Amino acid sequence: MGAIGQYFKKIGWKRFIVMIIGNIFISMGVSLFKFAGLGNDPYSGMVMALSDVAGIPFANFLILSNIVVFTLEIVFGKEFIGAGTIVNALFVGYIITFFYELICRWFPEPDTMMMRVFIVLIGTVVTGLGVSMYQTPNVGASPYNEIKNAIKLLKDINKKLGLTIILITHELEVIKYCCNNVAVLEDGKIIENR
Repeated sequence: MGAIGQYFKKIGWKRFIVMIIGNIFISMGVSLFKFAGLGNDPYSGMVMALSDVAGIPFANFLILSNIVVFTLEIVFGKEFIGAGTIVNALFVGYIITFFYELICRWFPEPDTMMMRVFIVLIGTVVTGLGVSMYQTPNVGASPYNEIKNAIKLLKDINKKLGLTIILITHELEVIKYCCNNVAVLEDGKIIENR
């Protein structure tokens, strides 16, 4: 049995299938957010805007951007890479595009704020279900949205390259885990520094 076969034997096909279904639900949710026209998650929104500016289809641009993030993950966080990482990096853009085009064909563009908000609420439920299904099997983090992995990656970059990292957060556990120096801001002014 090859390395890939051993990997799937270790994680189990059920976990793999749940992760695939989770990615499909996440993609449906993102396509609903895009259809509503009220915004998207930061990474998808950034990729959508940059793909428009570059004139590259969204799915292709998402793969290109994921390759950059994936390269950093290979260097600094190999333990987070798994089948879920690969599936998310290579296929989610195409699944989003498929569902978005399907929705645009089947439904008229929402013309009221109430309809847009309703679509966003549906997208939120669908995406939440998808994220739960994607993360529960624990078969690899997506290249861009696993906060604990991103924090570990920043900490590793800081140690290996000696770079200063400026992190803005309200999460006290994150601050406790990774920060050497902390400044507390209020109205744009430092009120405490440790």
